[in-house]
Amino acid sequence: MAMFSQVPPPTMPELEEFVFHPDQFQKEAIPRRLRSEDVARFLITRLDRSTGLDPLRQAEKLIDYYDLNEVAAHLRSFLDGREANPGERRRSITITRILARSGAPEEWQFAANYYRFLAQQVTVPEAAEMVSICDALGPQADTQILRSALTALLQKGLAPNDARTVETALNMTLPRAEQANTMKRRLLSVPAREQRIAGEVALYLQLVLGYPEYLPGWAGRQLRRETWADQPAQQTVRNPDPGRAQQVAEAFRQAIAKVEQDAKLNEAAKAMKTVTCLRAVDFFGGMLSEADTAKLHEGTGRQFDVLSNY
Repeated sequence: MAMFSQVPPPTMPELEEFVFHPDQFQKEAIPRRLRSEDVARFLITRLDRSTGLDPLRQAEKLIDYYDLNEVAAHLRSFLDGREANPGERRRSITITRILARSGAPEEWQFAANYYRFLAQQVTVPEAAEMVSICDALGPQADTQILRSALTALLQKGLAPNDARTVETALNMTLPRAEQANTMKRRLLSVPAREQRIAGEVALYLQLVLGYPEYLPGWAGRQLRRETWADQPAQQTVRNPDPGRAQQVAEAFRQAIAKVEQDAKLNEAAKAMKTVTCLRAVDFFGGMLSEADTAKLHEGTGRQFDVLSNY
């Protein structure tokens, strides 16, 4: 990181706009087809302790999409235990969530410890968002810590609206995150790589019902990591391998037939999911026919697929 701090940030106006001056209708339109190293250097040189919550949340989308382990490590230094108000706590929740998703074991452990600290001081404004850290920490998240903290918060005699906010986090949002983490655990424990990838593809495409606020995004992240190493325990550092990427591309190619045969989907849903599969095939370097390429662009401007160069 010292090297990054000694050189000027690259001139990347598309990132400057996306992070610091986003159009309100284009906040999910992540700039794509950029080199991960360039995006990382831009963020490391532009994000500091004074960066506000909104730019951090925009940066989070880039860090997630490009799997920027090194930026997560940079942000770790911003967590100093001095949060004095809900705004500062939400900022720290965002950074903790980034660390938890970074893939590096040391960042995950730091995030797990900081989550405990944040839970101890949780107030109503952060109640719902704290659950997102449990989602980010994944199957190993200690959700009882947050459950106890939210229960204690309720016992303070809150105003009715505040009580409903906390009750929703405690009785609805947190249990859904826990159930989603159970599904993640089951899939990550599948030793057969081809079978596990097929399961991740099904979650990404939402062919398996349940927890759409958690599982498709997680599956997209996990499928990128399937290109780093053969087994989940080894997938800790961004290191894409073309051979592994081809295996993931082939899994999406096979999923197209499953989409076509799924009686639960109407024709419009089948068309959108087919485009999603083709975009993923392209994303992972798979071969596309001319007809595939034409179909791949059909959803441009209408759907923001995570595993896509568009």
